[in-house]
Amino acid sequence: MLCRTACRIFALAIVTTSLAACQSANGPQTTDGMMFHKAAEMVGVATAAPEPKDFVKAGRGPKGDYMPVGVTPASGKVKVRDDAGVKNLRNELESTARQSEKAVETIKQ
Repeated sequence: MLCRTACRIFALAIVTTSLAACQSANGPQTTDGMMFHKAAEMVGVATAAPEPKDFVKAGRGPKGDYMPVGVTPASGKVKVRDDAGVKNLRNELESTARQSEKAVETIKQ
């Protein structure tokens, strides 16, 4: 029983180590993990990264890297509502809420 558990843990460690070795910090196209990645491809544990589609290339920057996260778009002008606009919006929302409540009541009956 103990031997079986130890063998399973050892096998899991080998598989985990080999999979971790296949993953390079910068992806499989870089040279820092290429030796392990090629070996993993030959065994069938890893695959080659496919060539990106044209729309993906067009969405990337001039260097071919991904668009940065957190970039704020150009701000548009925000129209501020006056008191009359706020009242109209509130009335419209309340009217829609009453219509929804009536619809729910008719469905329940």
